[in-house]
Amino acid sequence: MERIINKIAAHSDKLVQLGGSVRFDLPEGSIHICKKGSVKETYQTADCSFRTTETVLASLIDGILDPMSAVITGKIFFAGDVMVALKLKELFS
Repeated sequence: MERIINKIAAHSDKLVQLGGSVRFDLPEGSIHICKKGSVKETYQTADCSFRTTETVLASLIDGILDPMSAVITGKIFFAGDVMVALKLKELFS
């Protein structure tokens, strides 16, 4: 989890551009990105939440997997604010 959190935090300049809070729910735990861009390993209410695996999330962060393809193929599921969800692609590009 720490490796993933550090990878997300490396995009700190783009995190605040999401326009809302985001939570990634993984089998190992949850990662929360607040509206101000801080990243924590915690389960908190978020404007948009994603459920996936650590492997899929790492592939998204590294640009190996396209977020839209991940949703279409069922590798990632989301709930909440669609506008925030759509900005995921911009976050890791």
